[in-house]
Amino acid sequence: MTTVKIAAVQAAYVLMDQKATLSKAIGLLEQAAADGAEIVVFPEVFVPGTPIWIDSVPIWDGDADWYALLVDQIPADFPHRDRIWDKERHGEWVEEGNAVIVDPGGQILAGPAREEETILTADIDLTAVRAARRLFDPTGHYHRPDIFQLTVDTRPRSAVNVVGPSPTEPLTEPE
Repeated sequence: MTTVKIAAVQAAYVLMDQKATLSKAIGLLEQAAADGAEIVVFPEVFVPGTPIWIDSVPIWDGDADWYALLVDQIPADFPHRDRIWDKERHGEWVEEGNAVIVDPGGQILAGPAREEETILTADIDLTAVRAARRLFDPTGHYHRPDIFQLTVDTRPRSAVNVVGPSPTEPLTEPE
């Protein structure tokens, strides 16, 4: 059995400050390494951080309340902070977290951590991880490179394509 200590960081980046976020990440890495962690994972898009305005506009009907609850810590002097997050209504934590480390069999090894910045650690058995990979099929069990292929078209395109007839011209197919 080969084991390795892993760490899952639950922390918020420093809003609108990439250098401060990188500094914070380095400190968290050092802390996890001092605890013996050999693999450390961070929240999605920790660096550079998801821009606050990404989640501030509803994208489907009925999600206004959900998108008012934003995934970061918002400084008190952030412009229009009260329009983004209402501490009285939503409490101290903009996002409660919920970091957890789970083994390949589904057993919780550490966490869940809620409403705190922390580093979860656990020893994992790499042999069990390797064995579980054979059960993970990211390409689907119909993976047939002889008949299917992924094509990536890197030609430049407009970010917006208008589809539909206009009063003056016929409908055209998008590129």
